[in-house]
Amino acid sequence: MAQYRSRIHPVVLYLVLGFAASGAIAQATNASRAEERAEAQRLARELRELEAEVRKREAQAKAAEQASAQAETKARAKVEAEVRAAEAARAAAEKREKEEAALRIAPFAALAVGTEVIHHGWARDADSLAAAEKLAIQNCERAGKNCSVVLAWSGNGCGTYRSSKDGDVYGWGTARLINEAASAAFDDASRRSKGRASSNIVQTCNTRKTSAPLEVLVRKPANIGGPGACLLQYEVNFEDQRGDWVGRFYSPVYQLEGADCPRKVGDGEFDVYFKAVPGSRSSTEEAMKLDPSGKGLRMAEEFRAWLATKRSPVAGTVMRNIGDATTTKVTPKAMKELVENVSILDAGMDKSVLRRVFPLCFDFKPAGVTPVATHGAEHCRNWIR
Repeated sequence: MAQYRSRIHPVVLYLVLGFAASGAIAQATNASRAEERAEAQRLARELRELEAEVRKREAQAKAAEQASAQAETKARAKVEAEVRAAEAARAAAEKREKEEAALRIAPFAALAVGTEVIHHGWARDADSLAAAEKLAIQNCERAGKNCSVVLAWSGNGCGTYRSSKDGDVYGWGTARLINEAASAAFDDASRRSKGRASSNIVQTCNTRKTSAPLEVLVRKPANIGGPGACLLQYEVNFEDQRGDWVGRFYSPVYQLEGADCPRKVGDGEFDVYFKAVPGSRSSTEEAMKLDPSGKGLRMAEEFRAWLATKRSPVAGTVMRNIGDATTTKVTPKAMKELVENVSILDAGMDKSVLRRVFPLCFDFKPAGVTPVATHGAEHCRNWIR
């Protein structure tokens, strides 16, 4: 071996060693670069992982924020829904309470009938009895005067009043349904009819929804004076200086209770007259036959005595010294005719004599008697008081 080495030239050996060193250096450089690449790759990988982690955390944070916002929105919506539900429940409770209270408040209804002629009016769903009566009378008086309430009720139901043309036959009916009320009124009137028809009918029903039961508040016939009631009217005849009849004027029509009326009065078709004529015994005897109590004659005598203190308001005329008192039963026909006495001028050939003071009325009422009602006074323009 030593022999072999000794044979290698030093230059060759240098070159060989140089090449070997260069290869080693190259290998070292390559290894270093590989390590750098590996390190760079590692750093890049770590950077990517870090960026991915950052993105992940940002996404998680955003998701958490969104979830929180959604939860907050949901919670707020829930609270708002609960508030709305509570408000709706409260409003519904208040509405229900108001409706129940309204149902407990009874509506009022009334029927009114006129006594001058057969006419009527009604009212329903009023807030009070007074309001129902007022409206029924107003509706009745669109067709005529002297209306009175014959039936009034409150609550859930209907009412019917039926009567004959003269008002003598009448009947009431109240029930939940209108046909039941009408049937009851017919049956009630039939008990008083004695075969006479009761074809005049007025009826209505409360229509407002209510839980209040039906309660009858007023129930009386159109003859508001009750049994035995009568109409009373005074009459005065005027004469000229020769004693010739010129015309006549009247008092309003007074409606009296039965206890204040003479025992005998007209039947609504024919009147009974009480005359107080000075020195006329026959008039007194006839009046006493009609009315043994003397009420009718006293009414006539009191009027004649009152009239004697008055002077005629018409120039050239005198008032006859006679007390005329007309009495009759309360019927629509009689009421109409007596009221017409006040509103229509009754005079002789020369109507101009009395027309200057027409319509003239005598303001005299029987002593100690308070009329139930006064009819026809609205037609009076001038008065003798």
